Amino acid sequence: MNKNRNTSYANKLRQLSAKMLLIIGICIFLLVLTIVNQLWWLIIGIALTITFAGLILSKSALLLKIKMYYPAGFILIFAIAIAVRVFLAEIYTIPSSSMENTLLPGDKILVSKLKYGPRMPRSPFEIPWINLFFYLNNKARERMDEHWWEGKRLSGTNAVEYNDILVFNHVDHIHDHFIKRCIGLPGDTLLIRNGEVQLNGRISDFPGKVRLRFEIWYKDRDKTVDFLDDLGLNYFRSFRRSGPKRLEVSMTCNQAGVLESAAFVDSLSILTTPSDTVAKAFPWHNNYLWTADNYGPLVIPKKGMKVVLDNNNMILYRKVLRKFDCGPDYFRRIEKTIREKGSLEYGFSKNYYFVMGDNRHNSNDSRIWGLLPEDHVIGNASMVLFSTNLKNSGLARAFSKIE
Repeated sequence: MNKNRNTSYANKLRQLSAKMLLIIGICIFLLVLTIVNQLWWLIIGIALTITFAGLILSKSALLLKIKMYYPAGFILIFAIAIAVRVFLAEIYTIPSSSMENTLLPGDKILVSKLKYGPRMPRSPFEIPWINLFFYLNNKARERMDEHWWEGKRLSGTNAVEYNDILVFNHVDHIHDHFIKRCIGLPGDTLLIRNGEVQLNGRISDFPGKVRLRFEIWYKDRDKTVDFLDDLGLNYFRSFRRSGPKRLEVSMTCNQAGVLESAAFVDSLSILTTPSDTVAKAFPWHNNYLWTADNYGPLVIPKKGMKVVLDNNNMILYRKVLRKFDCGPDYFRRIEKTIREKGSLEYGFSKNYYFVMGDNRHNSNDSRIWGLLPEDHVIGNASMVLFSTNLKNSGLARAFSKIE
C-alpha cells in the first residue's frame, strides 16, 4: 500500500514539475519578447488574462459567493475575443484583383497587428462587437466618422519596410479597408518613369509577382493566344495598326521573358501612359501632369521633416495637411500666410507612405488618392488562410506566407 502511495506521489510530482517547467519556459519567452521588443502592453495583458482565468478555473470562493462565477467566465471569453482582434490579429477578405498575383479575390488573409504595434480604437465603432450597440443608436451613428478620442499605437516588433503588404483604412472612406504594397517610406523621394519606380535616385526592384501591362507584337496570333492560355493569361484587346497585330496582356516580368523568347512573338514592351495625357493622377492638377506610369518626383513626408511650402508644392501636400497633419483650422492659417508672404516653413507631425497594388495597371492606390498616413495602417498581411474562390487554388495556397 505504501509503495503504491509513493509511486502515485512520485507521478504527481513529475507531472507538477513538467507543468512548472512549461510555465517557467513560457514566462522566460514572454520576458525575452518583452525586453527585446519592448512589448510591455503584451506582458501586462497576458498577466491579467492568466490571473482572471486562474480565479475562474480555480472556482474562486469570492466569485461563487457573489454568484458571479458563470458571468465572469462569459465576460472573460468575450474580453479575450475582443482583445485578440484589437491587439493581435484579424481576418480580412480580398475583394478585388488589385494585388494579383500576390493575393487573389476571395482570399481570406490573416493580418498581424504585432509587427507595427496595435492601433488603439479612436471611437466605439472601432471596437469589435461593442460597435454593434452604437450602430443601433441613431445619435451615435451620426458621429461614426469622427474620432471620439485620440488614437495611439502601442509598440510593435518592427517598423514598416519596403515591400511590406499593408492593410489600412482608406484615406477618403475611413470604414473601407484596403490592402497594398508599401513602395515608398517617409523621407523618400519617389519617381515613376515609364512604369519604373525610382527611390532617392535609385531604381527599385519589382517584386516577382508584380504585374505590368505589356503590348505584344506577334507573328502568329493563334500560337500566341494558345501560349497565353497555357500561362493562364488573358489578353485585353487586339487591333490592327500598320504592320503586325498586337495584344495587350497583364503579366509579370518573368512571364514576359518567357513569352519574348517564343518564335511566334515579334517583340514586346511595357505599355505605359505618358504624362501628356488626360489620364491624370494625384494631385489632379494641371501644374502636375502625372499619370500612373509617369509620376513625381514626390517627397514623402516624414515626422519632424521641415519643408518650405509655397503656392506650387502646396498642391502636393494640401490634402495631407488639411485632413491628417495639422487640421482645417491651422491649414487655413498656412494658406493665409502663403498668400501674404509667399512661403512658410512647416514641420510634418506624422509619417506617410506611398503604396501601390501589385496589379499595377488595375489598382486604386496612392497614385490615385495620395499619401497614406501612418495612423491609418491597421497591420501587416502575413498569411493566406484559404480562399472562398476554388478557381484561385484556395486549398493549395492555404496557410501560405504572403510575400
